[in-house]
Amino acid sequence: MSDQDESLNEDLNALESALKSLAPRRSRLDRDSLIFRAGQASVPARPPRFWIATAAGLAALALGEGAMLANRPEPTVVERIVVVQAPAPPIEPEKPPEIAQAPAPQSPPRPRPMIGPGQSAYDRLTWQVLRYGLDGLPAPIKSAWTDRDPTRESSRQMIQEELRNILEPGDPS
Repeated sequence: MSDQDESLNEDLNALESALKSLAPRRSRLDRDSLIFRAGQASVPARPPRFWIATAAGLAALALGEGAMLANRPEPTVVERIVVVQAPAPPIEPEKPPEIAQAPAPQSPPRPRPMIGPGQSAYDRLTWQVLRYGLDGLPAPIKSAWTDRDPTRESSRQMIQEELRNILEPGDPS
């Protein structure tokens, strides 16, 4: 086995020295000129005249509009006096003197709306704030979410309790 290892090492050493003696050759292709010629080949022999004419026409149009905008005259102010006559008052037919008219009955005065607790929780709370100020507000309601352990109660029960607390804030005391 050792003879095979030595012969293998000698063959590998010979191959290594042969590879070391080789030098890379310069290519016959010039990379830069190849890319330049490919770019030249991609351009048609004559440029498309339609796009050149379109660009020139749009440039001339933009310049013309700019010149017209810069040289436009000041707007003229037209003042007119318009006489509007008020409509004539309606003519009431004359009443015969022998018929005396009774005065028109007056409707009773409207009662003022009662300011006090209303029917809904919002109305009661509004009345409380208007009557007693901010000190009349009830104590803040503890949320069902703050002091609860989610493992003990289901989330559905917690939501129902929270909604109940929101919709029923309490009495105005």
